[in-house]
Amino acid sequence: MDFDIAATRLRNDQSSALARSRASKMALRASASSKSRRMAEKARDDAERRIRTRKLEIERDRRAVDAIYCILGNVERDLGVVNVGVGVGGGGSGSGSGSGRGGTTTTTPDSAAATTTTKKKESSSSSSPFVARRPWSGDGMPMSTGWKLTPSSIHGDGDKISLPPSVLAALMTSGEMGGNDGRPIAFRIGVPDPDYAFPASDKMRDMIEDVRRRTSSDEEGGAMTTTDDDDKDDDDDDDIDVDAEARVEAYLDELSYRYLTYTHGTVVEFTEEEGSVGLPYPVALSLLRPNSNSLARRDRGRGKGRTRRTDEDDDDKDDDDVVVVLPARRTIDPSSSSSASSSGGRNGMEVDDGGNDEDRDGTGGGEGTDHDGERTPGHPAYGLFDVPDVAIEIVPITRLPPGRHCTFVPTSESVKNGFQHLKDVENVLERSLSRARATLTRGDVVRAWRRGVPYDLIVRDVSPSSYGAVCCVNTDLNVDIDPPEGTASRPTAGGVGGVGTSSSSSSSSRSVPSAVAAASPLPRPLIILPSEPAEDAKVGVCVVQVRGRSSDGNGASSGRRRFDVAGSTLAHLFAFASDVCGGIDPLTFRLVTRFPRRSFALSSSLSGQEEEEEEGRFDADATLESVGICQGQEMFMVESM
Repeated sequence: MDFDIAATRLRNDQSSALARSRASKMALRASASSKSRRMAEKARDDAERRIRTRKLEIERDRRAVDAIYCILGNVERDLGVVNVGVGVGGGGSGSGSGSGRGGTTTTTPDSAAATTTTKKKESSSSSSPFVARRPWSGDGMPMSTGWKLTPSSIHGDGDKISLPPSVLAALMTSGEMGGNDGRPIAFRIGVPDPDYAFPASDKMRDMIEDVRRRTSSDEEGGAMTTTDDDDKDDDDDDDIDVDAEARVEAYLDELSYRYLTYTHGTVVEFTEEEGSVGLPYPVALSLLRPNSNSLARRDRGRGKGRTRRTDEDDDDKDDDDVVVVLPARRTIDPSSSSSASSSGGRNGMEVDDGGNDEDRDGTGGGEGTDHDGERTPGHPAYGLFDVPDVAIEIVPITRLPPGRHCTFVPTSESVKNGFQHLKDVENVLERSLSRARATLTRGDVVRAWRRGVPYDLIVRDVSPSSYGAVCCVNTDLNVDIDPPEGTASRPTAGGVGGVGTSSSSSSSSRSVPSAVAAASPLPRPLIILPSEPAEDAKVGVCVVQVRGRSSDGNGASSGRRRFDVAGSTLAHLFAFASDVCGGIDPLTFRLVTRFPRRSFALSSSLSGQEEEEEEGRFDADATLESVGICQGQEMFMVESM
């Protein structure tokens, strides 16, 4: 009996111990499972937080990229840069081969009109485009690119290039066929740096970093805008103005890294072969031989095998004295059986006073191959001068600012040719600018002619100066002639000091444009005459005849010209009369009519002096119609005062 009770108790104790053991194990297992769940949940939360942070960073970077595209798009719109949608490598939506003159072949789009894609699509990337100190690693570039064309040589003594018909088709498709205020469309003509990657300039990098910081601090997470609201105060408006100026400055600074060298020009005709661009001598010279005033003249150590020092004998030169050296070649006539005549030194085309073409005698050894052919501007100039042996990028610009002021510096060769002894520098420059040029870019070499003698002038400065280039069509351009580089004072007709064209003078003074103007207190402005009205136009047109004596007093002189009485001013009329009489000062004579006698003279405020208004004196900016010169015919006699 006791044995049964003891056995029962033992079984109960064993069952209780087993139950407690199972309960303990279950408790331990539950505790471990709870800890695992907590750890798993924590790991999952951390992963989700990292994903959200990464998505936020990508979203911020995407908005920063969009802001950069928007900002640079606004800058280019304000500057009038036309986006033709061509990629960095020159490719568009199609590709083909265009044969340039002389058998040179380059890869180009089938047609420029087929490349009208949006540049923003070029930068689709799943990863963040920002990397430390190289914040842009996307495939696209938020700056407009142009057509990559192979250069060839054409006749011309100005800045007018020849382009293929596909460029005309693309411009017509985009609706960008002309500039503002009746000015022609301009083109940026540059040699792209093959090692260039956006962004290259410190100013552009700083701007991108600033945009990224602003985007990251935006609590709403919206895209940046560059427009100011009505409720912003004056301080905000000032900040916006500063930002706009800084962005334009960063954009233009980036161009100096994007191109080894570049200039500007207009088009003479759209008849070039597909894949080619025709360059006249001055444009080719600006690209091949950039000077100390050029926009993008320094290599900055970004490439190899393309640099040299301006003075090879001076080992103390710093990096700023390293200039770009481009490979050059001569365009070969495809029909010529031999190219030996095109292997000489640089030779070029020159135009004399009467517009007749002459071989450039002082530019090198070699003879051209185009002695008997046509020498019409825009036509091929086989073997006459060197052109860059690299692809040229052409970007259209519709808003090149009208020029207000330009400073020229004569080259040492011009000084040797007697430039400073000329008594009609204004007329010489006016003829050269009105006949051959529509743009002026810092560093350009403008060639003027006087009695068959060439005078080269380097464009040292232009105003407005923000873009480094201006349009000189339909504008009154004031011109200064600085002393030859290396002289400390203004040159005189009796002789000049040191000469040179490789370094700018820090203390150069502004001088009068011509020797005759020395009697005036201030330099006289160079007046560019507007185009004559059409021959069949009668309404608002006055046919003006001017008679007087030549400036040397050796005989009579006369001239005839058509003026738009509503658009032309007395300054234009007196500039024409001055040209007829050999460049006399407009302030030293009056224009009179007979039966009845009327007298017209310019107010002396043109020379910076104030005086009371007298009868017969008018402001130079007064229109012909406002002073009583109406449509019809007028005969003016020049009388000295």
